[in-house]
Amino acid sequence: MIFKLLNRAQQIDQLIRQKRTGNADELAVKLNISRRQVYYWLEELRNYGLEIEYNRDLKSFVYLKTYEITIAFNVKEIRCPQV
Repeated sequence: MIFKLLNRAQQIDQLIRQKRTGNADELAVKLNISRRQVYYWLEELRNYGLEIEYNRDLKSFVYLKTYEITIAFNVKEIRCPQV
């Protein structure tokens, strides 16, 4: 589940950066989610401080500022010392 959420966040970020989200309905189709979920995701990103709005000329959601977003999930094995 966590991987699916991380992947979805990366997909949305990539589409916004490329300025090819389309409107909310089109973005929902691209992500295979509902229109309501699109607005949920956009609100979540805004809650992290990202300024996002829909640009009618570009027909895409866009970032209003330049951001560097790192989305990661790391697993590291911790080896216990031999007793």
